[in-house]
Amino acid sequence: MFWNKCRTCKRGFIMIYVLIIGLITMMISIECYHMESLLKSDVVYGYKDIFKIEKIQKDREVLITRLNSFIEKNVDYVDEDDISKYFSNIEDFRIYYGNSYVYYDRKSDLFKLEYVLDNKYYKEECYEYAIKNGNIRYGCINYSF
Repeated sequence: MFWNKCRTCKRGFIMIYVLIIGLITMMISIECYHMESLLKSDVVYGYKDIFKIEKIQKDREVLITRLNSFIEKNVDYVDEDDISKYFSNIEDFRIYYGNSYVYYDRKSDLFKLEYVLDNKYYKEECYEYAIKNGNIRYGCINYSF
């Protein structure tokens, strides 16, 4: 007779189990959706970060390009001595882009780029130059913050 009592259940007893299992299933599916959306947003942010242009890099490219075009137009050079002689005779040579600028340092025979961000000094880079096959090559040898 004990088995007879187990078969009779109270009303709504199975409904509670169905609701609990349904709730667990919904929570699992929502968590899976949340994880997928996090993965997608991480990919999108990574994609944007790859194509982000840094202000310092842009300033560097523009200043060195303008310096190179200035030398190409105004200096008849065969070797490094021609360039150093030309810039030694010029007083206060500077090429500006925004607040940043490039100038020639006579003492060390180098071109120096000074970066100014938000009207504050940010960084200085020293570039040596060499002429190979008629082209000017620049190399950063030192920088300071």
